[in-house]
Amino acid sequence: MSLNSPSTKQKAKSQQPAAVRMRTYRRRRKRNYQLIRIEVAPSEIRGLIAKGYLEEKHVDDRREVEAALNAWVSDALMMA
Repeated sequence: MSLNSPSTKQKAKSQQPAAVRMRTYRRRRKRNYQLIRIEVAPSEIRGLIAKGYLEEKHVDDRREVEAALNAWVSDALMMA
């Protein structure tokens, strides 16, 4: 089988995301972080925009919404 065959390309693509996930998992475990999935309503996203944590152009970008929520939670807990 040649290195440019479709099965080799597919295998290489599937290994990289797994490696990235494993590095992320190990980093979280080392820092004692927990991954928690939550549902976010459109009204809550509007609240993040209103409070300046999220730009309106990023409402459909999950990573930006995640970062905004992380910042909001961190700020809220630091004020407590």
